Amino acid sequence: MEGGCPHPPFGRLRGEGTAPPSNLQTFENTPEEHRHAGPRCHPARMTKLCIFVGTTVGGYAGWALGEALGLGFGWAFVLSGVGSIVGVYAGWKLAQKLAE
Repeated sequence: MEGGCPHPPFGRLRGEGTAPPSNLQTFENTPEEHRHAGPRCHPARMTKLCIFVGTTVGGYAGWALGEALGLGFGWAFVLSGVGSIVGVYAGWKLAQKLAE
């Protein structure tokens, strides 16, 4: 399984191209220990989440910096992009740290 996790992933079961709804795993029929498995069980999910949050926060911070400096829309947009890139890196590093 993903990252050495003994539990099946949520959603479509692996190896199934187009699984009918009866083959979908829901939260209700998931083993209790898998519900609270944390980032070590599925590190790819934690990485995606940290990168998403980092991109959002970094982009907003860049935009706010551009607006605070009174640089106008164009430069605020550019700084938002730079902040998003920094946020991707910071989120990725955070996810690596949490997975240790």
